[in-house]
Amino acid sequence: MLRWGAALVSLSLLSACSNGGSVDTEPTESLAPTEAALAANERFLEVPNDLLDCGATVLTSGWPTTTVFNPEISSRCILDAAQAKEPAQYAYWGRDGTGGITGVVIRVNELSPITVVEYSVDAAGGLDSAEEPCAALETESLEPPQCASG
Repeated sequence: MLRWGAALVSLSLLSACSNGGSVDTEPTESLAPTEAALAANERFLEVPNDLLDCGATVLTSGWPTTTVFNPEISSRCILDAAQAKEPAQYAYWGRDGTGGITGVVIRVNELSPITVVEYSVDAAGGLDSAEEPCAALETESLEPPQCASG
């Protein structure tokens, strides 16, 4: 680990010397969600008492902030609930790179079978969402569930 740190310092100094002595201070990675965005996201993802909680998957976790989505594990609960028309909720979300969050909530209800809610939370905690009715869900390899096309 120490060798990597020394190598990074050497590369930074080499970079500074090769561009006239100035060091690039622009961030090279996207911003993590702010505390306000995380709090608003947590409130939005609260599962109503009448729905089975199928969990939530954070798509921007893991190394180096990416997760390979496993539909066999992560979405089995909501897919089974949709097929049985049992009330349930499942969500997946991730950072938007500007301190906010984007995500999708899938709800299976008794009256309107499936609702997909796409949402975003800005860095200040402001929320915007849009609902879409969905006849059926499908999953593609390594992708979260989505409305079936056709």
